[in-house]
Amino acid sequence: MQDSQGNTYSVATTDYDGVNNQSLSICYAGKVKGGANTVTARFPGSAPYRRLLIHEYQGIASVNPVDVVAKNIANGTTAANAITS
Repeated sequence: MQDSQGNTYSVATTDYDGVNNQSLSICYAGKVKGGANTVTARFPGSAPYRRLLIHEYQGIASVNPVDVVAKNIANGTTAANAITS
């Protein structure tokens, strides 16, 4: 993963769900350069679904910004949508 500001990303954790054939990777960059930015991620050609979520936080430690990582894969149900307008 790379961005147009030249920031370097590290992988915090990965997980694979063999039942649904999907995987997750959480990447982060510390001490990033500010400004307008374009993030590029490359997925393998065989990935049937692709999704990229990007979050930016301010005021986090610039050195060792990740202190804890947790992950879990479980089955659940979809809650009813309560949107009325």
